[in-house]
Amino acid sequence: MNRSIRQIKVFAVILTIVGMGLYWGLSSVAAHEGHSHAPAYAKKLKSPIQGSKEDLDHGKAFYSQFCGSCHGSDGKAENAPPMKVKPADLTDHHVHMLTEGEIYWEVTHGIAGSGMPACKTKMTVTQRWQVVAYVRTLGKM
Repeated sequence: MNRSIRQIKVFAVILTIVGMGLYWGLSSVAAHEGHSHAPAYAKKLKSPIQGSKEDLDHGKAFYSQFCGSCHGSDGKAENAPPMKVKPADLTDHHVHMLTEGEIYWEVTHGIAGSGMPACKTKMTVTQRWQVVAYVRTLGKM
């Protein structure tokens, strides 16, 4: 009987350790690991702005206000606050593979379960497109 209880306790400890390892391993996953969170139709969305210097300046200002605290001023998310899902490194090739429409959709609707909030009510349509234009420059400057 004592042997069975000891085996159960050892098994419980092993399960706890494995579970913690999985939790911590998954918590370091970035929001973008090679795929978009946007629906298929978002891929086809096209920006109505020209991406002028003025648009990029506005986009940078809105990015700083709404995105920079998690993604960092340079977009690399190196000093992001502790979160269940690490914010995406916006300079990464996975992000640059997304269309402007996919990025716009994610800025607008957020990413469920990641901690990225929706900005639909925080910025106008034009302001969100300006953020997209600015994000597309990160890592390229």
